[in-house]
Amino acid sequence: LEAEVAAGMHQPGGVLVDPSAAVGLLWARRGLTFWVHIFRELSRIGRQRQSGRISPAEGPTPSGRSTPRGGSPTGDVSLKELVERGYAATLQPFNGWLSQNSMSLALRAVPQEFPRLAPTQLEMLEDLEAWCDVVEQLVGRMAAVQLELDLEDRRKSI
Repeated sequence: LEAEVAAGMHQPGGVLVDPSAAVGLLWARRGLTFWVHIFRELSRIGRQRQSGRISPAEGPTPSGRSTPRGGSPTGDVSLKELVERGYAATLQPFNGWLSQNSMSLALRAVPQEFPRLAPTQLEMLEDLEAWCDVVEQLVGRMAAVQLELDLEDRRKSI
């Protein structure tokens, strides 16, 4: 990144040349932030379910087991809805028309339930939380470097 800045590759105000290492880091950071947003929400719902604050039908099941859906007056949340929320909060502000429409198409393939990635729900929640803790630190460092070097491009993609 410093070599790109020293070479005058990018314009002031974070206007980045694409392709470049700066653009790669920017989108890698945004992508990681997207997944942190989804996993934090899955963890929150899973912990609430464990504590009995919400019923199993009130959110996605981090364990991957099927739960009844629909009809809950409290508002059921599917994995697809969490992905949509994560996208709206993290990536959509930087996506142009083509990228947004591509995401709409990709959302059709998102399953209703989160797949099982650990032997138990508790282990899964612990793993998600640990991953998010580490990745949030990394994302913070990535952002700090890009801000320091004036490499925070806020323009929309195509």
